[in-house]
Amino acid sequence: MASKKRSAAALSEDGELANDEILELHQFVEGCSGYFQCRACRMLPLDLRAFGSISLGRPSVEFVQNHSKICRGEVFCLDHLAKTMKEFIKTETNINSSILLQPRFKVIIREIVAHNEILVEVFTHGVEAVMKKKADADFATPGLWKKLPNKVSYEKVADAFEGFIVTTTDLFGKLGEFTLLLRYLQSICPALSVPAEVLASSAAAKKRAAEDAKNAPPPSSDEESDEE
Repeated sequence: MASKKRSAAALSEDGELANDEILELHQFVEGCSGYFQCRACRMLPLDLRAFGSISLGRPSVEFVQNHSKICRGEVFCLDHLAKTMKEFIKTETNINSSILLQPRFKVIIREIVAHNEILVEVFTHGVEAVMKKKADADFATPGLWKKLPNKVSYEKVADAFEGFIVTTTDLFGKLGEFTLLLRYLQSICPALSVPAEVLASSAAAKKRAAEDAKNAPPPSSDEESDEE
């Protein structure tokens, strides 16, 4: 189910359903489509809220209580970004969390956040702090969601990415080929829209790579003995 893939959306847990009084106590409100969400953090992009901010039906008491314990209101929750970046790093070689602090990576983030330097720091040093389990209080500024742009140029972000991989890393390829990094960027600013032709080209490249790997001849006995 698609909702389980989102950091903040979840079906109501089993248990006693929350009545209106409990919903009000924990700042949950009902939307026009029958879902419920936390009023305190609802203005933030979904992946920048604490887990459990949305329920697709009337939530249980436990559900709203659990979210209330970790809800940060209008302060970004960076846990999902930290998790996505960790997953991205695992898929690549020769990179680690220090890429977040590299000047050329900050150029990418700068294009995502309309050159707002406070947001650049949050989505680089702030996420790195969470990944290393350091205090992120320096990046806990409420209301920063208002600074996120409503429109982002994919072309400018892709150009910034090319500058990043050419000068600072051993990565090869176009931005559209790095699904996890794209997820990271779109979690920051959902206004980043990937052109359909980029997605199609990326899918075709992945298919060719999978076919090449499948059709590759097994190593010869000489190669095997050399490896030994």
